[in-house]
Amino acid sequence: MNLYFLSTLVESHFKKSIEPISKNITYITRPSKLSDVSELKEDDEKIIVIDPDFVEWEVTRSDLESIKNLKAVLVSSTSFSWVDQSFLNENNIPLINVKDWCTQAVAEYATTMALNLARKIPLLIQNNFELDYAKYCGVELKNKTAGIIGIGNIGNAIAEKAKGLGMNIIYWSKNSKTDIAKYIELEELFKTSDFIFPTMADNSETKKIITDEFIKSMKQSSYFISIVHRYYNHNLLIEMTKENKISGYGFEDNELKMKDLNGNIWVAPEYAWCTKESFETNDRKLLENIKMALSGNYSNRVN
Repeated sequence: MNLYFLSTLVESHFKKSIEPISKNITYITRPSKLSDVSELKEDDEKIIVIDPDFVEWEVTRSDLESIKNLKAVLVSSTSFSWVDQSFLNENNIPLINVKDWCTQAVAEYATTMALNLARKIPLLIQNNFELDYAKYCGVELKNKTAGIIGIGNIGNAIAEKAKGLGMNIIYWSKNSKTDIAKYIELEELFKTSDFIFPTMADNSETKKIITDEFIKSMKQSSYFISIVHRYYNHNLLIEMTKENKISGYGFEDNELKMKDLNGNIWVAPEYAWCTKESFETNDRKLLENIKMALSGNYSNRVN
């Protein structure tokens, strides 16, 4: 079985760890659509490892159909919705992700966003840190209510950090349960939360859950904190923040600049996952997935 590692950046230390496992490794570092990678059209049986940035977070059915003798797909992210699974499911080809590798980093980043919005840091940045105690008077998080939508690894980690700040924690989740927070119906969560944190995975089902009606029911004093894909009406939240219908909106974006926006809108590039510890955990867990896949063990598959 040959291993094809598709990444714009393969660190030398990772190569040293992976090469004792298999000598049949091909590294492809030029970003491209999978269907344009000539090496994947060879007749050998192959397992591919994909860094999502290599394919700009999109793998289509036709991309996968173009690969000869594909036996498994490993991704270096927790998210896998960017991979079209129809062809893989029809041909029983495992899709394997890296679970729970940047949970703490993302939860801390979400908390950072909430703290910055509560203290109106975006407005200070937009106005060159002018001194006006009335205009930039913030709020404290203690005794406020954090509403968490989805209570998986990241949702639980955010709940723990919010609890540490003295917040009241409520949550809604379709399947998962937790003892750290009080379950509440989603409609009530939007109406009563001071800070709302959506943490669900991005898929066809979650795109239908957070409706415009729910968003419009938020309190004027509430904040919406997003560290996930936008399976909700992003533009509506921006407009509501600008019109002071809610108190703040935080999200990640690689193009927008905080200083160029109007309103209490916290935005920065997609760095939520980016910590030293996350890199180390991702390397270790991805290496474990590769080892298992090369031995025919696909126990971590998601499809």
